[in-house]
Amino acid sequence: MIWRHTLTWLDVGFRERVTIVPSIAGSTATVDLMRLLSNAVLTTASDGPTTAIGDTPPLGAQYPDLSDHWVITAADLVGDQTQLYVPAPLLSTADVDGRNWDSGASPWIGFGTFMAAMNGPYTGAPLTVVSNATIARDCPHITQQWFNFSTSITWGRRTLQWDGVHGRPVLTHIIGDVSSLGPSFDDVQAALQALSSGMVTHWWEAPMAIYSDPPTVDMYNSVNDACEVYFQDAAGNLTEVIIPAPNRVIFLPDGKTLDVNQVNVASFISSAIAQLAVPVSGLAVVSCVGGQLSKRSVY
Repeated sequence: MIWRHTLTWLDVGFRERVTIVPSIAGSTATVDLMRLLSNAVLTTASDGPTTAIGDTPPLGAQYPDLSDHWVITAADLVGDQTQLYVPAPLLSTADVDGRNWDSGASPWIGFGTFMAAMNGPYTGAPLTVVSNATIARDCPHITQQWFNFSTSITWGRRTLQWDGVHGRPVLTHIIGDVSSLGPSFDDVQAALQALSSGMVTHWWEAPMAIYSDPPTVDMYNSVNDACEVYFQDAAGNLTEVIIPAPNRVIFLPDGKTLDVNQVNVASFISSAIAQLAVPVSGLAVVSCVGGQLSKRSVY
């Protein structure tokens, strides 16, 4: 059984980045050590055992790309609005214009029935109504930006991993009162799948930890910058752990190569070898291959 830890990071420019850490049975200790290696602040974290569904995306959809999304605007019980993103929007759930939602289509009615299992992040109140939904094309880095979470409830999160005909897998997060974990989130997941030509291949869920530490300032301040650390199992299969906005001190003098002997890096590697797994094999991590700086364009 592979567990996955969903981590949301926030940098000094208020950009967010989601990273996933695979493990044998939870990786909280490793995640805590990752926080010492980053200038970004960890805002939310949740881990849980991975449920594999294994569905294959159908061919012939109008919007098969995972970079295309339904952008759903929903309001909670007190009127605060938030957005949800569902990849590979299903054309049959759109209006005749092919871009906006058909509010009378049965999948949208079904989503409206079960959306109360989710809560608005800022108020903690249940979501009650879809205000609008439209299709956004070619948005490969689209993500739910939730900077603050109400403390009025105990939060739970389910992470859905989608596969489509084209593109790398993308994630959707279902958040709500921890009592919604399980059957209530099952209903929301099914309703979201009915809006998409993509397929959820894996999902995991758990109560969600909320953090409030401030980000710090260093050479690599953006979550678009990262240290990619590679680990392998006994068979030589690799997995990658992403550390956004990495501290300059964790690199060698070249500023690009991970210093595996730096004290915080060494502690992180030791914990990772004790806890992490390689998803493709399901085997435990046995060694660190090394790490390097990766930079990408600001989106």
